[in-house]
Amino acid sequence: MCSTAGEISGQLVTDNGVSITALQFKETRMHAECVNINAFGSSFEAGRTLAARCSLNGKPPKYLLVLSDGGLVNGTELLNGIHAAESFRTAGRFQIRPRSY
Repeated sequence: MCSTAGEISGQLVTDNGVSITALQFKETRMHAECVNINAFGSSFEAGRTLAARCSLNGKPPKYLLVLSDGGLVNGTELLNGIHAAESFRTAGRFQIRPRSY
């Protein structure tokens, strides 16, 4: 897990380190998109735009990995914008549940 307040791994919290994540896919088509949060009036609108850009041929992706700056982005509103996008209306919805350590 990445955090702006340090690195969290299990029950250990540290500062002044680097977090690295590696992903490997056997047969997966990747598509990357980026939006500048400063170009939008809200995180919600940024999410709608991001969702529209991620759709290929009118179909939403099966999986969507979103990385954002927690200091600039309201994560809940970003996800609400993604879910509100026309192309994502048939996609499964998910909830963010706070995790306690």
